[in-house]
Amino acid sequence: MSRVAYVDGQYLPHRFAASHVEDRGYQFADGVYDDEGHVTEGASTNSWIVTADGSVITRRGDAAILGGVSRLAALDTIHRVGYRVVERSFTVAEARAASEAFLTSTTAELLPVVKIDGEPVGGGVPGPITLRLRELYLVHATTAA
Repeated sequence: MSRVAYVDGQYLPHRFAASHVEDRGYQFADGVYDDEGHVTEGASTNSWIVTADGSVITRRGDAAILGGVSRLAALDTIHRVGYRVVERSFTVAEARAASEAFLTSTTAELLPVVKIDGEPVGGGVPGPITLRLRELYLVHATTAA
C-alpha cells in the first residue's frame, strides 16, 4: 500500500488510497499511516483494533483524523457494553498482530477486518468482540434519533 499523509481538510490523499487498493482487489483503504508508521485513518473509515486482553484501541479524535459520527456511535456502544477503550495511535505492526480489527464509517457502519495486506488478522474471521459490537452498533444506529 502506498504511504499517504493526511493533510487537514484535504481529501485527495484518501481518494488516492482508495483508488490504489481498489485496483488491487481490496475493499477498503484502511490503514493510511503517517511518517512514524501510526495508522491515521482509512480513505473513508476510522480504524480500530482489539488487543489480546480485549481492549478496543482507536486513534484519539484530533485534527489528524475525521471525527465521524459513526466513530462516535461506536465509542458510545463500546462504553455502554463496558469494554475497555483506549484512544491512542497504533502502528501497522500492531494492527497486523491484533486479535481483531474493524472499521467504522457511514457507509460501512461497523465492518470486521479479517485481512490486512493479504494476511489474516486474528483467526482470519470476524472476532467475538467485533461481532458483538457490530450487532449493538446496528441497533444503536437504527434507534438513535
